[in-house]
Amino acid sequence: MNTSAKDLQDLYQQQLISLVAAEKRHIKSIAKISKTILTDKLKTALNTEVTDIQQHLERLQLCKKTLKNKSTLKAEMAYLLTQAVENYPKKGKPSLLLDLRVMRYMEDAFMQKVAAYQQLQLMANVIGDERSAQLLEQSANDNQNSYAYLQQVSANIIYPAIMADKITSI
Repeated sequence: MNTSAKDLQDLYQQQLISLVAAEKRHIKSIAKISKTILTDKLKTALNTEVTDIQQHLERLQLCKKTLKNKSTLKAEMAYLLTQAVENYPKKGKPSLLLDLRVMRYMEDAFMQKVAAYQQLQLMANVIGDERSAQLLEQSANDNQNSYAYLQQVSANIIYPAIMADKITSI
């Protein structure tokens, strides 16, 4: 194996490890965030079963198993997902505005996850791991769907509720 192919495979493995860690943090953070959300549809949209996060973790584990190089690399990449989840408002009375802030953070997180999965998919294709490429593509698509669902909740539930509150407060 030439040096650039070996480097790409090492980077690929490192990115897989980082994404597994990020997904685990995402699961824990969603559980915390859900306690502060007022809107039921937003809680549903962020439910780990709805967002298929557990299935994403299983796919990542399958991808890791297919690697020929089983060395343990430390995860170094910090994802925006981590920042978004760690910086969300941890305290405060549930409100539509708080829901809107959570919505914004989570939309950023899902878009970063889409980019991470797509990047890994490209790497898997280059190193010839077609099975992993398919699994990663499915996870990217799932995250795009979760992002779209959040946008629907925002447009159809949260913003109309904010407008209704604004009208009744006049």
